[in-house]
Amino acid sequence: MIVIKHLETRDSKQSSSELDLLIEMELHGRLTNQEAIEEMKKNGLQVQEVSSTIAPSVQPKFIEPGTNEEEKKTWSVIYKTLRELHLKYACQEFLDNFEELERHCGYSENNIPQLEDISRFLKAKTGFRVRPVAGYLSARDFLAGLAFRVFFCTQYVRHSANPFYTPEPDTVHELMGHMALFADPDFAQFSQEIGLASLGASEEDLSKLATLYFFSIEFGLSCDSHADKLDSRLKYKVYGAGLLSSAEELRHAIEGSPSIYRFDPDRVVEQECLITTFQSAYFYTRNFEEAQSKLRYLCLFDV
Repeated sequence: MIVIKHLETRDSKQSSSELDLLIEMELHGRLTNQEAIEEMKKNGLQVQEVSSTIAPSVQPKFIEPGTNEEEKKTWSVIYKTLRELHLKYACQEFLDNFEELERHCGYSENNIPQLEDISRFLKAKTGFRVRPVAGYLSARDFLAGLAFRVFFCTQYVRHSANPFYTPEPDTVHELMGHMALFADPDFAQFSQEIGLASLGASEEDLSKLATLYFFSIEFGLSCDSHADKLDSRLKYKVYGAGLLSSAEELRHAIEGSPSIYRFDPDRVVEQECLITTFQSAYFYTRNFEEAQSKLRYLCLFDV
């Protein structure tokens, strides 16, 4: 059985007088990819490119973080520092949803929230689920998960020797940076749209999409129109999870002197994504809605 999950038209890359049709399908039973393609051809569709993805499990086995005293102490130090910085620099959407995590998921300085509780909360709020993974995933695998409203989450806490920065995603990054906005319905829908756009993307387009995701969802800034006009740095608010989960890079981005540019997608895709050190440049929009609008437009028409 074939189930159509998503359907959209795009301007054809072959002809200006034609449209390309992107179809996301789920195959059930013993039907193979090739059999599904043959079935579509029988119904008059010309199949140009096929991308296969296995839907993530909806019943993951959680190995909860925070099982030893060192991890709990590390979490406590990070939590206290980040919450002070969040109140100064985080965007309002993040702050509002983080308060809900504190009320309903056990977020506090003295308690590491459990992934299973968070997953259950997000499922009820926006349909998103948390699925544990052992480490870093490829861009294609990670973005494909978003298409199914699944967020891949690591399960280890960074080393206590350097609690305020880590080059790799860890539980602190996921819980303190990402989860609050996955509780926001508009952000959840936006994230799924990026994932859906990645399913049929070429390697070149996927790389551009991943870079745009990196400099918005991970390291994006918005412009605060109510900020003190005498201090230009205070006009920026943060929604990027990579910044909101790293006290050192958050200070570097807002209190330091990195290059900050307007979010122009053509400029952004040329920027190098730095993994093992602070970013040399960041990008801002007028507000969170503008970032959503620009990325949605690119996902629907350019990628």
